[in-house]
Amino acid sequence: MDTLSEVKDGVVIIGEGVSFKDYRGLSAGMLKAVASGVSVICLAPAAGEIELPSSVSSDLPRPTAMEFHREGIIRKLDKRFDPEGWAPDGQSMACGLAFRGERGPVIAEVGSVTDGWPWIELGYAKNNAKFVVCGFGIVGKWADSPTPRYLLVKMLEAVSDRNVKK
Repeated sequence: MDTLSEVKDGVVIIGEGVSFKDYRGLSAGMLKAVASGVSVICLAPAAGEIELPSSVSSDLPRPTAMEFHREGIIRKLDKRFDPEGWAPDGQSMACGLAFRGERGPVIAEVGSVTDGWPWIELGYAKNNAKFVVCGFGIVGKWADSPTPRYLLVKMLEAVSDRNVKK
């Protein structure tokens, strides 16, 4: 995605429900934006896959840290949040990311909530940028509870390392 290469600072938010199948260059564009110093949050993608940077993929910049989380990240972002109770239907996850890789790059494939990790975070120490794929239904649960709104603020604070005015 050429538009991402034009962003030079700040945070880019990719809206909930994007398909990496429909936008094939988006995942690589997001990672290149992070490598250039722009933090990226991708909210609950609907389909497709993301090639994770590793020593195998020479064209994608390698992160200095990778973290994978389940619902516990919600409480880590703010201890007042209830990881399970904020979605009235009991389903806070919109998607999960499952990993596969054999003799090539590691791929995070968007799948059902039972198949994978709802939170992937890559950190780049050189420029202090972060890449987060959040599988929790932030937009889809927006009207159900105040937690998704506050969770989005906490995610913005986490990737920008500063407090966001509410």
